[in-house]
Formats: sequence, C-alpha cells, structure tokens
Amino acid sequence: NCLGGYDLHSAADKSFGLDFLSTGKLDHIVLYRPGTGAIFILNPARQAVVGPFRTHSDALLSGSGFGGFDLSSPADLAFAFDFGHTGHLDHIVFYRPGTGLIMIVHAATGTAVASHTGIGGYDLKSPSDIGLAFDYGSTGKQDHLVFYRPGVGTIFILTHNADNSFSAVYTGSTGIGGFDLRSPVDRVFTFDYGDGHADHLALYRPGTGIIYIVALESGNSFSAVFTSTTGIGGYDLLSAGDLAFGYDYDGIGTPNYIALYRPGTGAFWIAQQNAPGSFVPVYSQGDPGTGIAGYDLASPADRAYAFDAQSLGLLNGIALYRPGEGAFWI
Repeated sequence: NCLGGYDLHSAADKSFGLDFLSTGKLDHIVLYRPGTGAIFILNPARQAVVGPFRTHSDALLSGSGFGGFDLSSPADLAFAFDFGHTGHLDHIVFYRPGTGLIMIVHAATGTAVASHTGIGGYDLKSPSDIGLAFDYGSTGKQDHLVFYRPGVGTIFILTHNADNSFSAVYTGSTGIGGFDLRSPVDRVFTFDYGDGHADHLALYRPGTGIIYIVALESGNSFSAVFTSTTGIGGYDLLSAGDLAFGYDYDGIGTPNYIALYRPGTGAFWIAQQNAPGSFVPVYSQGDPGTGIAGYDLASPADRAYAFDAQSLGLLNGIALYRPGEGAFWI
C-alpha cells in the first residue's frame, strides 16, 4: 500500500490538506515523517509534486525537508496557512515545539520566512505547543495563527503584518472564553457556529465530556457561545482518545458541522447545530462502531481530517489514514 509513492509505513507519519496551486481548493495532500526529512505533496491525481527524495523499492528512507525546514526532529509539526491574506491556504507552517523554531514556506515556490525565537511574542519553547490557522476577523481567510500550550493555559492569536512580522491580537494565560486550557489533553479546532465563517474556536477535553465553542466579541475578548460537560450532539467525549474537527458536511463552503471520532473503536460521529446551543447527529457510529464509508477506524493510530476530495473548493470530503500500516482513504 502506498499513496503517490509515499508508503505510510511509519507510525510517525502525518498528513493534512493544502491549496498548493492557490486555487482556493484544499485538494493537495501533504504527507510527512518528522525526524527523517521526508515530505511528499500529492496533487488531485495523487502524483507527487514535491518528493520523492530517496526511495528504495516502496520504502521511503529519508529526505531533506522542504523550503529550508529539514524535518529532522521527531517533534516537528506542520499545517496549512494563508500567509498572504489571499484566502488561499497555500503556505505551510513548519514548527518545532520546545525550540522556538518556526518557518513559513510558500508551497509552490519554496520561498520561506523563518524564526528561531518563536513568532509574534509566542516563544514556542514548550514541547506541548500546538498551532493552527484561524479566521480571526470573519473575513473568510484563515490568515491568523493560533498557538496554544495545553496544560498551562497559554493561547496567542497572531496577525501577519505588512513587513512580514507577526504580532499578537490576543494573548491569554488562563485559556480563552472561559475554557482554561489547563489540561495537557486539551485541543482546539476552528468551526463555523452559524455566521458562514470558520471564525469560532472549539475547545475540548477528551475523556471528560467538556467542549466549548467561543466567539470573538467587541473589545477583542472571547466569550463562550456553547458549553457542555456531556459532549456534543450525542457524542459523549468520554474517551481520552477522542478527536474532533470542523467539517463541511453539506458542501456549502464552510465547516459548520463537527466530526468526532474515537480511533481504535470504530466510533465516528457528525454533529449538526439544529438550533442555537443544540446539536444533533447526522451520522452516528458509537463505540463500538464500524467507522465510516468502509474505513473501520479499528486502530488507535487512525487519524482523519476534512479534505477537498473533488477539487470543488469545499471541505466535504474526509481523509482517513493509518500511520505505520499504509492505509489512506478519501
């Protein structure tokens, strides 16, 4: 099993979607292996437009990273970002939690900006630091960066300035919108709570049932528009392995549903907001379950993300993959 020449045979393998051609379509697949330098970017025909570097038969051995970021540390992480305020997630943010190293690379050209001292005042000195792209201004552009430190409560939202510097538009040391970010397992994703933009942050604590959705209010503060201690839409969030992401279930161009899943159990759930503060399932496979669309979610290593599978500019597809075993489904 391999995808575009990438074998997915390492448990360290990670993947996300990318708008490689700046078309507004998140229809390219990035696959990378932290600690080895290996990275592939695959086009919609699943052909490598970046990579392969050095391969032997089907075994991916090593690479040299991308855009000057060497991907030599097992801690390295990456995600897609709208660096140019264009509405296109056509840059890759590479970062190395615990070191301060961050690099933002234009995917198509490899042009990069780099820092060894964090970004926008966020020092990236903790191994637990996590980043994501965010539509802070309800512009339809995921052109702000969110970095947070689960277990500590720190969260920054950063804007990209005209001189290529970054500065904080929001800093919190006790979480955000009432969610304290004090647990090491806390996670954050972006979500459209109803205004047509992915300008809300959903924060959840796997194993506890706690989930908040927070919105930007006047005065640069955030407040919760939804809080629960019993999960969401019938999904209980009571397993430490639970994961979630925003999803464009009905293909309208915005992630206004929440997908939740429990790797290793077959549980997969899609929740819709049917009234303010109320969510109901539109797809439900509980624990134990049979996964989704033939993908059984039977491995604890399974991961999923929303993806533009048909190059329509819509995140109404789901990519599912199993690092270490070579499985990748869309």
